[in-house]
Amino acid sequence: MAPDKLVIVLLGTTINLLIISTPRLLAPGEWANTFADPLLLAWYLLISASCLAESLACPAEPMQRADQTRNPVLPYITGLALLGLIWAIQLNDIVASNATVLSFGVGAVLSCLGIGLRVTAILSLGPLFISHISLVPGHRLVTQGLYAWLRHPSELGLLLFCFGLSIAMRSPVGLALTVAVMIPLSFSRIRAENTLLAAQFPALYRAYKESTPALLPRIPKFVRGHNKYHNKQGTV
Repeated sequence: MAPDKLVIVLLGTTINLLIISTPRLLAPGEWANTFADPLLLAWYLLISASCLAESLACPAEPMQRADQTRNPVLPYITGLALLGLIWAIQLNDIVASNATVLSFGVGAVLSCLGIGLRVTAILSLGPLFISHISLVPGHRLVTQGLYAWLRHPSELGLLLFCFGLSIAMRSPVGLALTVAVMIPLSFSRIRAENTLLAAQFPALYRAYKESTPALLPRIPKFVRGHNKYHNKQGTV
């Protein structure tokens, strides 16, 4: 990685962490309490690791988007919703801290699985990775790697991350927002991507959709380790 990109990534992660930590920064004495609570400090490290990992995985020069873009504001709404979720979990913790070693352990495992899925999905797409629901010139349908098992692994990763953060801090508010806000937003993105890809690759995407689930992998596929569309090229 180029040194200049690393500096930008580290700076961006720091700024993101400061924005994410706004409730603690504004609450008197709460920021100091963060360093006295190992579980809370580890929770912030989870979020920092997510920001850093995704930034490092993103291609340095993503392909230029084509005119075919669906729901252009959806990525921004999702980002704001995720920020609101993290703020709500912090405010819930400030009012009544309920985190335990067990809850944090379970939440951390889910969060790390989510981070791993999202980063792997980004790396699988490479320069085809776009935050917007778009096609690019020469777009192809990626059906290999992680996409041989799931059509929308990054969305599953996002939901696991949200559930993990909420469970780690035992936040009922976080769980409620994940179910009521983040899941519908993810389903909206999935529907929009399905519509776009089906229009661009009607036969190929129909066959891919029939053979590959959207969010939850079919256990027999892992046992077989085979997808007959594994080597076909098309878009995501």
